[in-house]
Amino acid sequence: MECIMERLQVMDCHKYSERNILLKVFDLIDFYMRTVGDDRQISVCNDGTHELEVNGETFAIPFHLGCDIDGIPVFHLTNSFALYEERRQLIPDLVHEPQDEISTDAFDVAALIAQAASQKESSAVHDGIYETHVMYSTSTYKKLVALTGWVPSTTITALKEGYETIEPIILSREVIDVPSETRCDWKEIDLYQIIAGFIDAGARALALKPREL
Repeated sequence: MECIMERLQVMDCHKYSERNILLKVFDLIDFYMRTVGDDRQISVCNDGTHELEVNGETFAIPFHLGCDIDGIPVFHLTNSFALYEERRQLIPDLVHEPQDEISTDAFDVAALIAQAASQKESSAVHDGIYETHVMYSTSTYKKLVALTGWVPSTTITALKEGYETIEPIILSREVIDVPSETRCDWKEIDLYQIIAGFIDAGARALALKPREL
């Protein structure tokens, strides 16, 4: 882990490939994700592939990493390059634009809804509001945005059935520094604690999953 943080400390987006910097950030998140799982004695995996069903059609959500606990999605890690490649299939001359701290990408909202739909399908409780999470890096690669969505079950049904109106989704965001200091208690770092909170929420959702007989 220290090796990853040391590399982030010296990397400069003027000298290094943006993709290389992004991969190092994602390596750090993956390390934190697995470390929290070990601390909680929870099997956490990089899976969580989810699709969104809208009016009878199914759409895949592009993302880099999907944190998953026994089929329950914890969070998605998206990146502007994956979203760009997805959109370029429809708009070949599209120019890549990095994500920022203010605007919300439609794919990120779709990822939140897809996670909620997966939670609803896996849970014994099919009504209510589902808490879901997406993270992405900003254009400087020095900060991450943690986007949380509270998705009503009625919204999932409305999208699936093609209703004209849906119940609103509540969003909140938190901007986090990408850590690069190696001489610190990394379990006290904001990013680690936020990922731990996401995984704890996933464990609570897992507790509602019906047990197989």
